[in-house]
Amino acid sequence: MQDTIVVVTDLFSSSNPQKPAAEVISVSELSGRIHNTLEGRIGRVDVEGQINSPKLGHHWYFTLSDGDSKIDCAMWASRVSAIKPAGWEPSQGDQVVVRGTVGHYAKYGKTQIYVERIKPAGDEKGKLQQEYDALIKELQEAGWFDVAHKKPLPTYPKRIAVITSKSSAAVRDVIETARQRWPAVGLLIVNVPVQGEASAPSIIEALQRVDNAAEKLGIDAIIVTRGGGSLEELWSFNDRGVVEAAFNCNTPIVAAIGHESDTSIIELVADHRASTPTQAAMVLIPDADELSQMIQHYASRLESSVQREIERGTS
Repeated sequence: MQDTIVVVTDLFSSSNPQKPAAEVISVSELSGRIHNTLEGRIGRVDVEGQINSPKLGHHWYFTLSDGDSKIDCAMWASRVSAIKPAGWEPSQGDQVVVRGTVGHYAKYGKTQIYVERIKPAGDEKGKLQQEYDALIKELQEAGWFDVAHKKPLPTYPKRIAVITSKSSAAVRDVIETARQRWPAVGLLIVNVPVQGEASAPSIIEALQRVDNAAEKLGIDAIIVTRGGGSLEELWSFNDRGVVEAAFNCNTPIVAAIGHESDTSIIELVADHRASTPTQAAMVLIPDADELSQMIQHYASRLESSVQREIERGTS
């Protein structure tokens, strides 16, 4: 019992220890701690707000506000120069989204965002989605997606043109699938950029040139393909010119753009849509093993029929 009382007494006596003397630090050291805490705890953020009081010189300075709160922003010249080629800069009242880190500017004692990237709010994907929906509606009403426009695929193609990037995983998938299923089929790889400004014109030219030379080159079908990506990265395959070039092709087209959940407009006007590059190849290229089994089956049936006829003739 005595030992227990001693322990309890010790616990109570140590519950209110004497506080150590407060640490005295400089203003600069405190500012540094604030900056490190903000940057370390919050990290990189995307923030939407309205541009106020922009000063767009060598560096860009402005305030971001949502009506109830505001925060200062600074974008250094090195970051500004990266977006200037796009030909856009913010102005008073613009609704924007900025990406950056939050820090504390010691000289003026203020918290601000160090901006790495800025764009109009709802731009890019929002506008692209609107364009996508509008073109879908227009072409659907014009009948471009109707089954009546779909050309039959060749049963045993001898040569297939594959329009994609020559260094992509998509082209490797097509080549490997062809090798496994029917090594005798010929593949003509037509190298094009599959995203970026040069992509759509290159794909249009490739479709037109391949289609025009199909008979001369012995091309029975075309695969247009690329791997997955964002709406922006896949946008070339929603370009009106690309879609029109595919629609006007006389050579059957199989399109496989992005992942299975993605739907590019070129896939809707193509003669067949595949979910992956591998499936696109499988749709067009027969399986040698299956054909071999089918031939053996028919050979066996023919042999049985002949045998029966011989037996009838001798009976």
